[in-house]
Amino acid sequence: MSRRIPSLTSFRALAAGIVLICHVIQFDLLSGPACILKYGWAGVNLFFTLSGFLFTFLYLDAFTQGVQSLKEYFLKRFFRIYPLYVFLIAVTVLTTLKYRWDDILAHLTMTHAVFGRFRFSINPPAWTLSVEESFYVLVPPLLMVLGLLPTRLGIDSRGKRVLVQCGILFVIFWVFGMFCAALVSWKHQYAGWMDTDLWTMTLFGRFSDFAFGAAAGIVALRYPDASLIRTRSGATLLLALGFAVFCAASYWIESHGGVNNAGANPYFSMVVPTYGLSAALMILGLMGPSLLKSVFDHPIAVYLGKISFALYLCQYLEVGPVYRVSISIMDGCRAIFRWEWLAVVATYIASNAVAALLYHAVESPCQKWLSRKFIGKTPE
Repeated sequence: MSRRIPSLTSFRALAAGIVLICHVIQFDLLSGPACILKYGWAGVNLFFTLSGFLFTFLYLDAFTQGVQSLKEYFLKRFFRIYPLYVFLIAVTVLTTLKYRWDDILAHLTMTHAVFGRFRFSINPPAWTLSVEESFYVLVPPLLMVLGLLPTRLGIDSRGKRVLVQCGILFVIFWVFGMFCAALVSWKHQYAGWMDTDLWTMTLFGRFSDFAFGAAAGIVALRYPDASLIRTRSGATLLLALGFAVFCAASYWIESHGGVNNAGANPYFSMVVPTYGLSAALMILGLMGPSLLKSVFDHPIAVYLGKISFALYLCQYLEVGPVYRVSISIMDGCRAIFRWEWLAVVATYIASNAVAALLYHAVESPCQKWLSRKFIGKTPE
């Protein structure tokens, strides 16, 4: 099976798009089936799950067999996200001149999500990069454990190896979750100064998405010819199930009063991770010839996926007096078109135009130059 999967690049466009729409649309217009757009923030869960899938699918055997250089691995990760990220941080800092040095330092080191007072400053959506960065560091030892432990245990059966590997992911998810819950509980009882979201907005609270993605990566890697992946009906079923789970989670939260009210429900912490499950199912469906394969493989969809990182980072960009680019664009579109849905479409198109400019002017040239300079080859 090919390691280059255009449909998964388009999946990134879907994730970035629903995050953008969730940020700009008026929620009071979203009722009935359309209420699912209120939960476009779950596009972040889709991103995390896709990362877990791709790193497992691409690197599990490479790290286990010792053919993947750690230096090259980390340089690729750095070149992939840092140039555009730091460029946009610089644009905001230099055009506003209002951020403190410690806030800037936390952002430059991508540790800002750990600090409540810095998490949503400068470029709010970039808190997710702190989580991604943590996962990048975890990937090499995690994949070594997933690859070597079944061998050390003397497990030769492919099916049993997959079960053991998925079990390891579940144990880590459970340990991280218990650690996160314990610290938040401790905060409520003893430490009034600690941010309640300190751990839930780090890898400790977000590992479930990566775990679902990694499990899907193991399945795709070990069962590349499985009928559920390689047949039209099987792939379509997986895609439909993934979308159904996403909708079910969103409708459950909506029926319990939205995020703020549903958060008090003891089942909320069990429902939110199902967004990772939904993403894993959709990703596996997109690996095969599903009914939507041609849509996700279309050059326009793939291109939107390529610029999706820029779209995600520029939507809340602050440039001088312009506060949150996408919101400013939406306000202008509302004044011109007078119809919310048409304004949303126009905002999506205009925001992608900004993202395309950033991709071609900053992201892609920097990534290619740095890769040629320090790795000796141009990224795919």
